[in-house]
Amino acid sequence: MKPIKKLILVYNAENGAFNAIASTLHRVFSPSTYECSLCFYTYDIRGMSLKWKNFLGALGCQLEFYYRTEFRTANPQIACELPAIFIEDENELTLLLSAEKIRGSGDVDGLIQNVLAKLEVMASFPANQEPGLPLLNLDSLENRASAAQQAAEPRSNS
Repeated sequence: MKPIKKLILVYNAENGAFNAIASTLHRVFSPSTYECSLCFYTYDIRGMSLKWKNFLGALGCQLEFYYRTEFRTANPQIACELPAIFIEDENELTLLLSAEKIRGSGDVDGLIQNVLAKLEVMASFPANQEPGLPLLNLDSLENRASAAQQAAEPRSNS
């Protein structure tokens, strides 16, 4: 199996300093109406959550982050609901997690489990049976993800 080359994470939010502040305030004061579940689960008032950051680092692939307008401009042929997570392989995007699946994750732990589950499913298809789905190197991925989750957990001083 070949390794994941690039994971593309697309937020259902706009870029810019004003939008970042407004988005943070919206997440804090009106979470039930916030449009980007990917942002909601993976960011807090200080920035990207340590658990999510460590998990992404443990995947060992390139990461690319887009805001809604940037993604739509770069990929006008893709008309899926956002947020979304894609895998890019040889300049072709494959949807890893839809907006609905991200929303249904419930929190960052659920999101991590959904990403891992989808990667495992995609990796189980031989290339000759499922064209267009990149094969993923999941050897030790669970170990790396587990280590990342442990690193993100607070340590006691006992």
